[in-house]
Amino acid sequence: MAYRKKLKHIKSLDREARRKKDGLTLAQDIHYYRHFLCFIKIALELERKRTKFTIFNESHSVKFNRKHRWYKLIDLKSFPRNIKFLEKKISGITTKVKKLVDTNPGLFRKFRKHFLLPQVKKVDSSKTKDFDPSKYDVFVVPKNKTINENLNEIRTYLRTETTSIRKGQKLKKDKGADIQFSYGRDSYLQKLFYILLIRYTNPKFTNFEVYNHLQNRMYKRPLIKIEKRVSVEQVKKSEDLYGVRDYDKEGRWGKKKQVKNLRQTATTTEQYEIEIRNTMRDIKYAKIIILNLCKGEFPRYDKIIKN
Repeated sequence: MAYRKKLKHIKSLDREARRKKDGLTLAQDIHYYRHFLCFIKIALELERKRTKFTIFNESHSVKFNRKHRWYKLIDLKSFPRNIKFLEKKISGITTKVKKLVDTNPGLFRKFRKHFLLPQVKKVDSSKTKDFDPSKYDVFVVPKNKTINENLNEIRTYLRTETTSIRKGQKLKKDKGADIQFSYGRDSYLQKLFYILLIRYTNPKFTNFEVYNHLQNRMYKRPLIKIEKRVSVEQVKKSEDLYGVRDYDKEGRWGKKKQVKNLRQTATTTEQYEIEIRNTMRDIKYAKIIILNLCKGEFPRYDKIIKN
């Protein structure tokens, strides 16, 4: 029982965190919208370069469906061309993201109205037809009743006559914002964002190099230096190789145990097979998330949706 109460408390905290000082509530955490705007910026740069992704042996062009409802609300021309993510060197990404989203042009503030949940409003009796019935229930509140009486009647109506979420129901997803996404992990979206930057600013990078620079970029880990694996036969041919074996008193080579130690301590890509496979998967997911974003769905990377 205590565990369930804790989960409900976390859900209520999540909604409270999304409620801002002006009383308006974001449909989802602000970080989803920041990623949304940054991925649009990358997709626009790829579209201008006429980029094509090959996924499952099929070629897909990066091209926005500008007839989609999202891109009638989000003006793609408002994304400045002077801020570029895909350059020869990855530098100043944090500053660029802050300019794009928060300061100049500050696209989150510009499009914020499309990310908000519907709020309770006082409606003029002559304007009740202006509200979308799929989002709002319009009430006429008698003035000759107390506040508690009116609230009790509204609660009774909501419990019996509407599909509004009731107390104790599982909150699968808030509905009502003009632009709303399927849920994903913020940390994983950040990872896919940097994978796109690294992959398309350094197209000759191997999968291991993408993983290596990703760890350095996100977690400040030092770059891994790969040493060429040396066989026992190669070590026998040269006495100076790595300086790990010497002649003994009788002029013979040292023991093979020293060669074994050399092979164990050398860092090779074979030690990172799992990380390389995961990076290959993440690169594919990053491509799919861009293609689906252009078609009006975010953040979806399990499969490519059809128009």
